Amino acid sequence: MIRAAVNDAIEAGIIVVAAAGQTFPVNMLPLPARLPGVIAVSATSRDKKPWDEAFIGAHIAWSAPGAGICHIKAKQLTTNTASSMDAAIIKMISREGEPLSFTDAVVSSSGTSYSTAYTAAAAALWLQYHSPLELRRVYGQKNISSLFAAIAKRYAMESPVNRQPQKHGQGILNIRRPYRDWE
Repeated sequence: MIRAAVNDAIEAGIIVVAAAGQTFPVNMLPLPARLPGVIAVSATSRDKKPWDEAFIGAHIAWSAPGAGICHIKAKQLTTNTASSMDAAIIKMISREGEPLSFTDAVVSSSGTSYSTAYTAAAAALWLQYHSPLELRRVYGQKNISSLFAAIAKRYAMESPVNRQPQKHGQGILNIRRPYRDWE
């Protein structure tokens, strides 16, 4: 079912990106990352080194930032305690109309899911710049994902010294490169 869904998405012109996973106990990418046409993404640290826990292998397309990512983590409050009053309180209403209170904190965590989100954002920016309708007209709907992957590998990769492409992919995705270079 996963293979059929991925094939349908690619045929529809959707760029399919998947986390390569981490600390996987066997030498095999998880689904859907190992399926043909899927861009399997691994993670790097802030110092552009492969993240130690990220899966490695020949099917990795590239790496993107994924280790030590700062983000907001919301926690639902059940009571207003003194410690929760020091944090920012977010008030929301549930679907049932009940008031909810959350506190937020900035935390750091790691995972290839963050690398996947980074890559998906790059794909969205690329599509916005190049017009999905025009890309489909010129290259064909089912070729959009492979076209993005080929262009990203050619124009948007950084290759730190001692990088092993057979383990960590083509390089590290760099969306800061000017889009005129992504032509």
